[in-house]
Amino acid sequence: MPDINPQNIKELRALVEHQLQYTLCVSLNKATHGDIFNAVALAIRHFQQDHFC
Repeated sequence: MPDINPQNIKELRALVEHQLQYTLCVSLNKATHGDIFNAVALAIRHFQQDHFC
């Protein structure tokens, strides 16, 4: 897996928060570890599709 540019970390965090809020319907304050794991996995998948394809 390629290294993530530090400039893209904010973008990746925004994607994680978006996945939590809109895809998993969970607020960041009430998210479980499983919710966060799923959101990160979804965000990384979208991030890789947008940046590495």
